[in-house]
Amino acid sequence: MKSHNQEWTALQKVHKFLLCSQDQEVARKVGEAVRTLGLLAQELPTAEALAGRLAELRPRVVFLDFIPDSNDAGKLVRSAELAQQLARIDARLPRVAVGRLSRPESAVAALRAGVSDFADIDTDVASGGSLSKMVQGLMHVSGQKAASGKGLRSVLLLG
Repeated sequence: MKSHNQEWTALQKVHKFLLCSQDQEVARKVGEAVRTLGLLAQELPTAEALAGRLAELRPRVVFLDFIPDSNDAGKLVRSAELAQQLARIDARLPRVAVGRLSRPESAVAALRAGVSDFADIDTDVASGGSLSKMVQGLMHVSGQKAASGKGLRSVLLLG
């Protein structure tokens, strides 16, 4: 018979991911894509609460909702500010923007904010396998950064 302590200890060893979004459809798609890798928590923490939530959850990857919303003109700006704050709190923590390549302002805002990668909700996330491979690669690279104590640089070329 398992005790609650044993279950809690086992749960702490599971990879955790954080999705900063209020959109349930985005959460469903991202959750399905990473379900074999770990647990996804969905919330939109305030700027003041972000560091505390990261310390509590200790996510391996943070997903940021960069899907433009015609009812919320400031959404991309808030997502960009959140990505920049995440970088200040922990530069080694991978930040993945979830957006639509069919809406280029989504990708441009995300890349300017300094995200680690960009996942298209309609292709990468919908297929699941693409996002899962991306997340595995990011976790591997962030593990290398942590082990070496050095940051790695990347350059994005758009043609």
